[in-house]
Amino acid sequence: MRFSTSIASVLFAAVPMAMARTVMIGDSMFAGGSKVNNWLQEWAGHEIENIAIVGASLHEGWTESIPAEYAELDKTVVPTTIIMDGGGNDVISKRSDCESMDDACKLQIDEAVSIGSDLLEQMHEDGVAHVIWMGFFYIGGLEKAADYGTEKVAEACATAKIDCHVADLRDLQIPRGWDGVHPTDEGYKMLAERIWEVKLENHVPI
Repeated sequence: MRFSTSIASVLFAAVPMAMARTVMIGDSMFAGGSKVNNWLQEWAGHEIENIAIVGASLHEGWTESIPAEYAELDKTVVPTTIIMDGGGNDVISKRSDCESMDDACKLQIDEAVSIGSDLLEQMHEDGVAHVIWMGFFYIGGLEKAADYGTEKVAEACATAKIDCHVADLRDLQIPRGWDGVHPTDEGYKMLAERIWEVKLENHVPI
């Protein structure tokens, strides 16, 4: 399901402004005033917190990990909804293994998703009600890793105690910029649209 901004306006205009606290965590797909964040805020009609960090992964890495982002989040008011991504940098750090989709790549993805599962459990214990976990889109040479990773994320969401939904991107042709990884402005909007579709289909407050 795809929609234009005008259709999106109709969809959320009929719904009262959410009073829920929504927080985005993850990596550069969301970080740094991400256009994904901007589109979601426009459609939601209110500010959405964003603490994603460029270079973050689910494993510990050269910068703060995604679990560490969440751990440092002020939970005096517990978020109702977390929008997250995670796993992309874990795959990129093993790119040659993941291009051949060898056992080292599968282990890397399995470990990353296991860390993500533990994070979902912590969110549930903290009182977070909903999670939308954005999956992977296809990048040349990493299509099999995207399939394997998204399926593992789907399994993690399906078995989690928390209400968790995957924003599956694999059917989208995401236009990408100079580095061949990060989307163009149009591509970021497509990511936001898919997250919004998941929100609408599953009645997730944002």
